[in-house]
Amino acid sequence: MKNFKVTYVVSPHFDVPCQYNINAASELDSHKTAQQELEIRYPNQKISIITISEA
Repeated sequence: MKNFKVTYVVSPHFDVPCQYNINAASELDSHKTAQQELEIRYPNQKISIITISEA
C-alpha cells in the first residue's frame, strides 16, 4: 500500500481546495477509493478531484 494525497473541491466552493490522504495499491485504485469515500463524506454535493499524488 502507498500513501496518496488527494486534492479536491466541493460544490459550490470550487475556489477552496481541500486535501485528503488515503492508502491504496496504485494511483488508479487511489482515484476509485477517493471518489467512493468522498461521496460518502459529501452525499448530496458535487465533488471534483483535482489531483492525486503519491505522498
